[in-house]
Amino acid sequence: MKPTTVALLGLRDTGKELLAAILADGRLSLVAVADSDGETVRRHTDGTDLRAYTDFRSLVTEASRAGLDALFVAVAPHQSIEYVRLAAARGVAVFHESPPARTVSEAAGLAEAFRVAGKPLVVSRPWLVEPVLGPLRQPADVIDRVCAAAVSVRVSGTSAGWHGDKARAGGGVLLHGAYECLDMLVHIMGMPKAVVAHRILAGPPGVARNYDTEDVMQLLLTFTEDRSAVFTASREAVEPGSRVLLLGLAGSIELRDDELVIRRHGGEQHVTRPLPPGPRSAPAVGAFSAALASDCAQTATTIEAHLHTLATIEAAYLSAKTGAAESPENFLKRS
Repeated sequence: MKPTTVALLGLRDTGKELLAAILADGRLSLVAVADSDGETVRRHTDGTDLRAYTDFRSLVTEASRAGLDALFVAVAPHQSIEYVRLAAARGVAVFHESPPARTVSEAAGLAEAFRVAGKPLVVSRPWLVEPVLGPLRQPADVIDRVCAAAVSVRVSGTSAGWHGDKARAGGGVLLHGAYECLDMLVHIMGMPKAVVAHRILAGPPGVARNYDTEDVMQLLLTFTEDRSAVFTASREAVEPGSRVLLLGLAGSIELRDDELVIRRHGGEQHVTRPLPPGPRSAPAVGAFSAALASDCAQTATTIEAHLHTLATIEAAYLSAKTGAAESPENFLKRS
């Protein structure tokens, strides 16, 4: 079978993981890469046959003319949306690292563009295709009905640059860093009926801030009268990581950075450890390449499935302004 011809936008952070996963997948043939930093591009392409770009539009335009099948995207939405739309217009499938957009309306617009093009726009959900994390996909089969959840995410890095510019970023740590865990929670428990959020701008007293996005977001998510979750996202450069705890009628499931722990009432405990080594994007990339090879879109990971998560984030940022509970449903209606 002829390999699927692909290109990659973004070679830093998650882009490095995507690059490794693409190169390891025998169904994919990487022909071009791009990054806005010339030195990064040179470092990854010297001694290879890859076409190198620092201009994203040039890569999409030239590679699609040469018969590009799919585009992998590992840059932020404010940088990627123009080129993702261009890919749709040229009939190129896209795999986008999360988050795929800043707002529900942005995501809905992209969904429509790819519907018209007849191509999938898949958004990475590594946990949804990682075999070890199977219990998270159907938690009720393991611990019965999930009644409550507690999630904490500590994001490493800085708020400098576009991350600190609310207009470009579209949000702070909740959108850029904590998105994957919130998306997981919404996928498992559904879109909340109401969100109450508290936004914290940290920093030493008397010291002027050079950014306008938040350092901490604390959320109370209400799904029904007897189902709720607390979610905390914070910038933490010293010890990044995350913890997802699901509490069910028959026990609990806890996802840590390196293990999945299942506890059932009565003392029985099963621990899966460690989580598989290697690029965390590998299972999602493999599922995407398999779907392309069989000409079948992944309905569980296409961008339409992310509208509820983005609506929850928009409701959270509005709640942080109003001090009141806000409904994600209202943002879906506006789109």
